[in-house]
Amino acid sequence: MTARTTLARDQEVCTDADIDAIRYEVARADVLADVAMQAFDITVWREVDAARIDYVAHLVSAASEAASAALLAVDDLRRAMVSRRVVPAGVERGART
Repeated sequence: MTARTTLARDQEVCTDADIDAIRYEVARADVLADVAMQAFDITVWREVDAARIDYVAHLVSAASEAASAALLAVDDLRRAMVSRRVVPAGVERGART
C-alpha cells in the first residue's frame, strides 16, 4: 500500500503544504515511471525470464499507485477549495462573531 500525503483541510485555503503534497506525489510517480521505462528498455525480451518480468511489472504497478496517489492529492485540494467558506469582505478568517 502507498503512503499518502494529506492536505491541511482545516485551514480552508490552499497552503504551501498542500501544493508540496501534490508536488511530492507527482515527482514520485515521475521517478517510478522513469525507472520502469528504463527497466523495460534494457530488458532483452526475447530472452526474458519470469523474475525480470515480475520486476518490470512491479515497477509499472508502483508507478501506477504513485500516479493514483497524485490524483487523490489533487482531488483533496479540489474538495478543500470548493468546500472552504466564503468570508464576507472586512471579516478576518478565524474571527468569531
